[in-house]
Amino acid sequence: MNKTKRNITFKVLVWLSVLVLSVGGTTYYTEDVAQAEAIVYVTRTGTKYHTHKCGNGTFYAATLSEAEARGLTPCSKCFPNGYSGSSSSSSSSGSSSTTAKKKEKPIKLNRTSIVLVKGQSFTLKVSNATKKATWKSSKRTVATVSSGGKVVAKKKGKTTITATAGSQKKKCTVTVENPKLNMDNISMEVGESSTLKLKGCKHTVKWSTSDSNVVKVKKGIITAKGSGKAKVKATVHGKKFTCTVIVSAIERETESNAVNNAIMQ
Repeated sequence: MNKTKRNITFKVLVWLSVLVLSVGGTTYYTEDVAQAEAIVYVTRTGTKYHTHKCGNGTFYAATLSEAEARGLTPCSKCFPNGYSGSSSSSSSSGSSSTTAKKKEKPIKLNRTSIVLVKGQSFTLKVSNATKKATWKSSKRTVATVSSGGKVVAKKKGKTTITATAGSQKKKCTVTVENPKLNMDNISMEVGESSTLKLKGCKHTVKWSTSDSNVVKVKKGIITAKGSGKAKVKATVHGKKFTCTVIVSAIERETESNAVNNAIMQ
């Protein structure tokens, strides 16, 4: 009787064991769990996780989630491109986002203000631009600007040239002057003086003469030195304005001859 009870008890225990193992297999070894739990190797005191026993120390196998829960990061030797799982993907994505949002250098113009004489041109240039710049003039009647930044002075006045590169803008103020000499031609006698003025310009003017034996010029004041013809030039902003000067001594020679004739009589 006791033997029969023991046999029944043994069979029940075997049956329960099989049931538990069956349930346990279903619970812990599904395909989804196996795919999610990547195996890495770590040490008790390390800060990295590895694909194998990398370096010195006592390594043991652990799941990736366990390693990350400890705050461990991928070994640069085992994962030269970073871990390709979900955690590293997020990290990589965050890094790319940070790089994309990196602050751009401010763009610069080679000039922020220029003065031009009507008909002159000047080319503005942009530096630090990551995109091709576009150009615009606030008053095209005063000065125009090409797609390459070339500014051409049209008439007297002021305008603002704006360079736009991406989200950045820079401006240059352009002042256009239209100077004119008060005289284009002068007839003088030796010893006489005359004053030339360059109107319509507030800047320093450089004066010069083509023949200093005929006339001399200083600050626009012309002095006739000898008979002949010379050109007096006024230069401002690189542009020259010319006045032709003719110096004669005929009248004085006539007067001298008249005096001599009177003495002889």
